[in-house]
Amino acid sequence: MPAPALTLDHVHLRSADAAAAAAWYVRVLGATLVRQVDGPRPRHELRLGGLTLLVNVILPGEACGPAPAAPHAGLEHLGFTVADIDAAAAALAARGAEFALPPTTIRGRRIAFIKGPDGVPVELLQAG
Repeated sequence: MPAPALTLDHVHLRSADAAAAAAWYVRVLGATLVRQVDGPRPRHELRLGGLTLLVNVILPGEACGPAPAAPHAGLEHLGFTVADIDAAAAALAARGAEFALPPTTIRGRRIAFIKGPDGVPVELLQAG
């Protein structure tokens, strides 16, 4: 039996301060706020580079472990391609991005890592 056709729908993130995390993705990376759901479990739906990011709040007293130290099993980071990594890094730094790894060449590929909210790193890769 063949595997069913799958289409990526979203990446779901959890944050003690979902509003601040969502605002960071908008302010620093240029995400678009699609929808904000208020109520007992506030959620922010964002679009970023063709990806839907859902950012939910961790409620007070809710059992939720801290973000693991890298490297670790499971979701490691969000990765996005850019046409010119040096220009992108400069623009993102001007918007408040803090780099864990500034643009560098590793195994012939230009990459950088930004410290994202809640311990979720954001990787930039130069296209090509």
